[in-house]
Amino acid sequence: MDTSTLSKEDLLQIIEEQFMTYEEARNYLGISTRTMSDFTGNGKRKRLTSVKEGVKLYLRADVEKVDEETEKKRKKYGRGPQRSDSK
Repeated sequence: MDTSTLSKEDLLQIIEEQFMTYEEARNYLGISTRTMSDFTGNGKRKRLTSVKEGVKLYLRADVEKVDEETEKKRKKYGRGPQRSDSK
């Protein structure tokens, strides 16, 4: 895609469609700040990697994948509330 011909608004729309900020991802997943820190930190629960070191920006597809995996585990082990809303 040649981005030189796109306007600033078009570029921002593409970014918003493809990426989520830390807070957007946390809200999408419905998790606490502490759990989000676990998901993005260096521990064994790390499941999300930012697109660039020091920038809290995550690929939307990665966040959606984590959400699907979490929902499968909730159903399998009967833990926590299952979401009835569709995103």
